[in-house]
Amino acid sequence: MRILVTNDDGIGRGGLRVLARRLRRDGHDVVVVAPARERSGSSASLGVVANQATITVDDEPAAGWDGIRAHAIDGPPAAAVRAACGGAFGPVPDLVMSGINPGHNTGRIIIHSGTVGAALTAAAMGIAGVAVSTASDSATGYDTAAELAAWIAADLTVRSRPAFALNVNVPSVTLQRLAGIGDATLGPAGIVEIGLRWMTDHLQVTRTATAPPFIPGTDADLLHRGLASLTSLALPWAAPPDTGDLVGSLQHHLTTAQGLDAPADYDAP
Repeated sequence: MRILVTNDDGIGRGGLRVLARRLRRDGHDVVVVAPARERSGSSASLGVVANQATITVDDEPAAGWDGIRAHAIDGPPAAAVRAACGGAFGPVPDLVMSGINPGHNTGRIIIHSGTVGAALTAAAMGIAGVAVSTASDSATGYDTAAELAAWIAADLTVRSRPAFALNVNVPSVTLQRLAGIGDATLGPAGIVEIGLRWMTDHLQVTRTATAPPFIPGTDADLLHRGLASLTSLALPWAAPPDTGDLVGSLQHHLTTAQGLDAPADYDAP
């Protein structure tokens, strides 16, 4: 499977490399196209859209990516996705993976996330898009999130699905300590809320942790209970697909990795 990997934090961030290398390890054809600098909060923005505007692209040294082709663009992640899905960086990808974001993307504030915006952009172009996030700069979270991303990619190689956008959040724990994987809804509040405060002559961005309890069944609630959350994101013109079988597939992978018995009703693809 050909997979485009991007993020909204910049091509130099560790979570991007962990994700790309993990997918490459499974034999996927991986190409990285990511912003040259921080683009958090860019949602599905394409940046400057004036006619004939240019976006600079720089190729990353191959040695630093274990042979994976990597390109840094002077634009937000949605621009990287739209360009790649239009054939700008070789064959059109079969799947877009965005992340691994250092910080959970939960609650309704995700509409502003560049990580999520990249996944939505892919789905809008008829290609599955998956946004993956964990706790801030957590090496443990990166490894666990990359494993779940690899399982999702494996599932998509054997199951036929319509294009969809999926938001995945993973606790900063090892696979052995992950309590489970579940479908989740978006609550009114996430793990962290973003605000804009007027400070006499400028606006100041604030990031405030939200205290539990959270609404049961929401992504923040699942994370608080030690589970990874999967949330299907509906495009304005389409209903979100049923991903119950995907959750079952991931849970099967998890129980196998933990040395436990698979659920009796699991139907392997």
